[in-house]
Amino acid sequence: MSRWIAILAVLLVAAPVHAQTSDVLSPGGVVSLAADQSPTLRAALLERRRASQLVLSEEARYTFVLGMDASLDIGDTPSLTQVGVAQSYHEQVVLGAQLSRAFEWGMSMQLRVAGARQFRRAILLATIPTPIAIGPGYSFDVTLGVTQSLLRNGWERNGLAQLRQARVELDAATASRNRAASELVRDALSAYWELWYARQALEVDVEARRVAATQHADANARRELGSVAPADVLSFARQLAAMEETVAAAEGELRVRQLELARVIGGERSTALSPHDEAPTLPAPRDADVIAIAIERSPELFELQMQVRSAEEAERTAGAALEPRLDLSGELGLHGMGYDDAGEPFAQVGRFAAVTGMVSLEFEMPLDDAQRRAQMERASLAVEVAERRLEAARDRVRAEAATLLDRASVARRRLALADETVRIAEELARAEQERFELGASTPTVVLEAQSELRNAQLRRLRAMIDLVSADLQIAHTTGELLDDVALDD
Repeated sequence: MSRWIAILAVLLVAAPVHAQTSDVLSPGGVVSLAADQSPTLRAALLERRRASQLVLSEEARYTFVLGMDASLDIGDTPSLTQVGVAQSYHEQVVLGAQLSRAFEWGMSMQLRVAGARQFRRAILLATIPTPIAIGPGYSFDVTLGVTQSLLRNGWERNGLAQLRQARVELDAATASRNRAASELVRDALSAYWELWYARQALEVDVEARRVAATQHADANARRELGSVAPADVLSFARQLAAMEETVAAAEGELRVRQLELARVIGGERSTALSPHDEAPTLPAPRDADVIAIAIERSPELFELQMQVRSAEEAERTAGAALEPRLDLSGELGLHGMGYDDAGEPFAQVGRFAAVTGMVSLEFEMPLDDAQRRAQMERASLAVEVAERRLEAARDRVRAEAATLLDRASVARRRLALADETVRIAEELARAEQERFELGASTPTVVLEAQSELRNAQLRRLRAMIDLVSADLQIAHTTGELLDDVALDD
């Protein structure tokens, strides 16, 4: 793991750059910038934060709710009687408060307290003009109501379904965030080392162009002395022109890699990106245990496992809203009333002078069960689909891990062979140049030796980056890239 700690450490070291202004980055600096600026990772972090808020919301679903109300009813009302028209006046003030709560096992409770003052006055206009007054009267009532669902919405299977689903969604969002973060680190480091390769390849081509220019100038000087034929000078001129084209192409490739790295990092950049000159730390060889580790820790597989859990949770409550419903309800009330005495109702309630009670059952069921069975079947099929996708992904990850192991092994062998090839090509190019200066070789042989040296140097660089890229992909598959990345939730 130390190699990834070294790669992900932020190295604030300045490196020489080309003439254009550029930002010199280290591998750790690239990862840090990508983590701060990548819109893909930011979206995954926000999605996880949204899922966590949903869990908090569901955890607070079963809480006490306080309700308060007040009403005033006042007015004159005429009415027709057998002896004439009656004019009645009434006034009533009611103050109430209610405390209610729903419980996860399907019970709901309401405790209501209400007090009222009422007064009435009636006048029979035709026969009895004297008002008849009733009141003021005062009442105080305490009522406790409880409802328990015995079937459809009863017990924790349905009562906690949304909370369980929210927690599964949070785990799924966490898995998605981890996968996005691991992919971001992999892509950022891969793009960085591809840029490093483009930079090193450009330097190899620039050096080859310098050698070609030196040889061309030397051949011109020899031609003037008569020791080199004009045709030989043309060979060196052709090589110099070809290297100019190669350098131009390498510079274009470098700009492409700079743009790709900037895309992975995200954000707007006004300067070109430049890699540090330090070569990558070559990873240690891995064994076949990587395959088992990938199956166990792969971010992709973990995300698919959360999808299976989500489908299983949905199956658990599928069709619940269409099941038969049986609710048991009960109510207990304490009542008090006083005539022109506001304290009497409280005294009556205190000594349980007037008590009422009620118990009821309410049953409901669909006469056709087809819709519920269809929902259950759909949920069951969704679970099977998620499981098959997980199984297919396991097979793919297993094959990819084996392929990456082989790719890393081949790249390591290529690198060892390329080192030896570069050593031999350097000696050969030097020897042919010396022979040409002594008149024992031809320009064609010298140019071929130099071209082989350049190709060998590029193959060595390519093998080095292929090895690093393969190991980065392995580290992503096994979840190792997340070990040293701090994610801000």
